[in-house]
Amino acid sequence: MKWVRTAEQVPDTSVRVLVAMHVTTPYPLVTGGTFHGDYWTVDMITRPVRVQEVPFWAPIVRPPRA
Repeated sequence: MKWVRTAEQVPDTSVRVLVAMHVTTPYPLVTGGTFHGDYWTVDMITRPVRVQEVPFWAPIVRPPRA
């Protein structure tokens, strides 16, 4: 899994990805989210998250099939 800076590239809209951000916590919060162009919808956050609040994202990789 490779983390991507949102300043360099953003995911396609409405594609679910992992996001890393600081939200009133001293440590980074890693959770799922979706980019909508002007804002993010992030799990565990009840408000739309501004683009500047999410510095990193990573694609969600499907586990290999057994």
